[in-house]
Amino acid sequence: MTAPQLATRGGRIGVGQIPSLMILVCCMAGCAATRLDRQPQPAVDLSGHWILDTLASDDASTLIRKALPAQRPIRPSRASDESSAMAPPNTRQQGGGRRGSRGGSEADSTQAESMDNRPTAWGKVRPQDFVSAFAAPPSRLDLLQAPTQLHVAGDARQREFTPGDEAPFSVTDRYGSRKVRAGWQGRAFVILSQDASRLDVTERYSLPSNDRLEFNVIFKAQSIKTVTIHALYRRAATAEWAMGIEGPPPPVPH
Repeated sequence: MTAPQLATRGGRIGVGQIPSLMILVCCMAGCAATRLDRQPQPAVDLSGHWILDTLASDDASTLIRKALPAQRPIRPSRASDESSAMAPPNTRQQGGGRRGSRGGSEADSTQAESMDNRPTAWGKVRPQDFVSAFAAPPSRLDLLQAPTQLHVAGDARQREFTPGDEAPFSVTDRYGSRKVRAGWQGRAFVILSQDASRLDVTERYSLPSNDRLEFNVIFKAQSIKTVTIHALYRRAATAEWAMGIEGPPPPVPH
């Protein structure tokens, strides 16, 4: 008796050949992964001090707010209902609580505020803070490119990458854990941050001209709409960079 066979367009394949086919498919899938090179082709240097051109960039705050999941009201616990029912008449809320200027009760206002401050499932931060940490363009960028390293500093965040390193490195912070890879695609420097199916962020830095830096980011995460943001930076003069920006300093991440 011959071994069972599977019909194909080009003939038949024995069941014993299936493991080999699975290995081939896995290899093909691995080859399809995003390729990141060690050097730009053709050569380019992203080094410089860059300042965000807000008029030529997307409104990141608005795009991030639109992508956040809709808030759901918090229902009071059964214990609080029972304690309210047992309270003396003069201490109970009349008509569902004292009305505010928008027609809602003070209890409703408290519930809405608690929803705003509730941490996400991805880290110990609010949804808007979580998305902003990855997708919001910094007001200032400082790039230092070397033959085997690229240093990226934006506001209070500093990162250093080895372009084209095939082994991703792990990052764990207040926003959760993720794997990070970086390298060149043509003349664009690309940073990939991924956490299985929960988080997928692609950053791309390129030079449309010598005095302009272009930044594009695609942010994807569970329960959040995909966020795509484009930002344009202009090269800062030495004196302008040294002066800094008026106003309070950006918050330092913990």
